Amino acid sequence: MGAAAPDGAFELVARRVISADVERLDGFDMEGEVQELIDAFPAHSFSGRLQCMGDDHWSDMWGVVIRGRQAEEVRPTVVWPGESDTCGGVSSNPIGT
Repeated sequence: MGAAAPDGAFELVARRVISADVERLDGFDMEGEVQELIDAFPAHSFSGRLQCMGDDHWSDMWGVVIRGRQAEEVRPTVVWPGESDTCGGVSSNPIGT
């Protein structure tokens, strides 16, 4: 169900996106697939993020953030107390920023 948006349009919320192509269900190109979805509906606006976890669980966390009409892959950064977010060569682009 959608809720009325301020401009009279409708806002739909999706909990998942399922590819119609069963050969592409591996998630290796999630950023590209989300971008294809955005591009397929030029009159619609999209926002939000997908949080993903691979087979290695905590060491394989990533996501796709939608900024404007662009899908972008992001990786979380673990920062321990007393350390900076640039140490250890890890990404400084956490999910949702």
